[in-house]
Amino acid sequence: MLDSLVLSPIDVIRSYPPHDYSVCGLLASRAQRAQPFLHPATTYAAFQREIDDAAGMLLDRGIGRGERVALMARNGAEFVLLFFAL
Repeated sequence: MLDSLVLSPIDVIRSYPPHDYSVCGLLASRAQRAQPFLHPATTYAAFQREIDDAAGMLLDRGIGRGERVALMARNGAEFVLLFFAL
């Protein structure tokens, strides 16, 4: 019974929409599906909205394309969020 629940790596890859093979493209393709990410209550789409909000906040503070930014944070959702927002 457990074998029927386990997907091969290629089956997992095929289960997602195609993307441009960039990290941002991968996240955007995952956001199209309502599945948990990092925490059961967080979906990829919700995480993408948080990234967009954080990127807007950074732009409002004058941090835009080409700016150099140091990011010091522990491993966790906040680091990933800021990484994508930058």
